[in-house]
Amino acid sequence: MTSFYDQDDPQRHPPSAPAGTMPAERDDWHVDGDVDPDARYDDWTDAEVAEDERYRYEPAHEDDHRDADDHAYAEDHAYADDHAYAEDHGDVDGEGYADDHHDDLGYVGDPDDDPGDRRGAGRHGRHGARHDYVVLKGRRGGGGHRVLLVLGVIATFLVVLGAAGWWWYQRQIDPPGPPGEAVRVVIPSGTSTSGIGSILDGEDVIANGTIWNLYTSRKDAGPFRAGTYTLRKNSDLDSVIAVLEKGPTKATSSGAYLPAGLTVDELTTQLSKGVDRWSVDEIDAALRSGEVRSSLQPAGQSSWEGLLYPGTYTVSRRTELVAFLNDLASKMEKAVADQDPDPAIAAINEKWELDLSTYDVLTVASLIQREAGSEAEMPKIATVIYNRLADGERLGIDATSLYYAKQQGTDVDFSADTPYNTRTHDGLPPTPISTIDDAALRAALHPADGSWRYYVLVQKGKHLFTDDPDEFEKGRQLCIERDLGCG
Repeated sequence: MTSFYDQDDPQRHPPSAPAGTMPAERDDWHVDGDVDPDARYDDWTDAEVAEDERYRYEPAHEDDHRDADDHAYAEDHAYADDHAYAEDHGDVDGEGYADDHHDDLGYVGDPDDDPGDRRGAGRHGRHGARHDYVVLKGRRGGGGHRVLLVLGVIATFLVVLGAAGWWWYQRQIDPPGPPGEAVRVVIPSGTSTSGIGSILDGEDVIANGTIWNLYTSRKDAGPFRAGTYTLRKNSDLDSVIAVLEKGPTKATSSGAYLPAGLTVDELTTQLSKGVDRWSVDEIDAALRSGEVRSSLQPAGQSSWEGLLYPGTYTVSRRTELVAFLNDLASKMEKAVADQDPDPAIAAINEKWELDLSTYDVLTVASLIQREAGSEAEMPKIATVIYNRLADGERLGIDATSLYYAKQQGTDVDFSADTPYNTRTHDGLPPTPISTIDDAALRAALHPADGSWRYYVLVQKGKHLFTDDPDEFEKGRQLCIERDLGCG
């Protein structure tokens, strides 16, 4: 609360002084030319002095609205001597008030008053009335400063984070310390640049396989030749790339890339190229020897189609051929077992009223492997096959005729009367027609829901699926026009 002297109290305002002012000309208020702050109380009682002191130092309240006889106002729309004043939009009476609507530090009183004496009274009001004032404390643009401070902290954090990330990235490219011991690293045939990164990471030649992928991509490095390389552990990426670009110190004879979709003949040829000490004839003889076994092969069945697991393999000098082929067969057995086939096959047989065996499902999976343009299409192709088998329709899958022609070394004849011609023969072909990966196997065991009975290639890698024979025929004509292989 701001206190103004009561103009109606003659003891507080001697007659010689105008109402509302203090008689500065009285000599007894001065000591050696300076105002004696205690002289003003000479004529007052102790109670009046105490009351005056209370009014002078009591904090102002914004809700203490009173009218003054002289209607003094305290307005804060301007600055004087670099000091802001509290804005007063209300009337003030003998005791007055300061209604501060601002957060700025200010005080009520004469703009010419000494801004340093903020504890004392104002000298003269707007209408000559002497009054005390209180300091209205607040902020001077503190919000803006805080925003700038927060932004500065964030910017500093981002700079530090970026610097730390760059420092870590550089240490993956060029790890601290000298290169370590020399190691021999074998890169199998068909290994991709990212696959090489995994091998190098596993041998501790590089610090991080993921950073290798990013760095070689940025440098446009690779592909690199298969073979045996002598590298050092804890090497920087540039030196490793330089060694790989020079080529292997020894041509590889210990690795082979056997992708899904190969026939057995294609697989044996690929394996012989990767491991030059094994000829195609030796591999074929080992498969026919009876020493290679698979629980997935039915009794009396000699074909190994669909029973050898695809992948990239490293072969040591001590590995024997029969042991290696048994390893391929064991891996395929495990891949099937991991899919838990029995409940899935039972569900397929119940839904379509079929009587398929595990070997039959492998045959379906091989058809899917050869026919699908993408992994996403695989479950739909499985559904088409099961729908047509259930309806007693011939499958009419061209891949089976192509397989037979390849086995015989002849041109494909879609009208030939062979057990692999699914245009002329009912049901599935006698055996799978290629190696099978996990995606094709999964699709065969878990077909999509749908009524499709036809599919036809309408562009490279994309089939049209339909249950309408007219729509299928239109798609087939489009396939012929685009020379996509439809006969």
